[in-house]
Amino acid sequence: MYFNGKGFTVYAISHEKNWKWQIVLPYGSYLTSSDRYKTAEQAITAGRNWVACEAAFNALGECLGELCHSQQIDQQEYRNLMDSFVSLTR
Repeated sequence: MYFNGKGFTVYAISHEKNWKWQIVLPYGSYLTSSDRYKTAEQAITAGRNWVACEAAFNALGECLGELCHSQQIDQQEYRNLMDSFVSLTR
């Protein structure tokens, strides 16, 4: 079972009577979850959510980095905003 979207393929792989997600990256490497899920659907959903969260985190980091570089926010504001985002996504 798998989901293919936005350049990433998310697979559910069986592991010791549970499921894990595995994401195949465009260049052939892959990432596998350390968490275990009861169903393949739960694993795929968690993998899709992981991709979305990482994409949002990277986009926010780049935007805030540009604001910091252009001196529209200072480094402390940058750190505070990134820390807030990290705490919200846990």
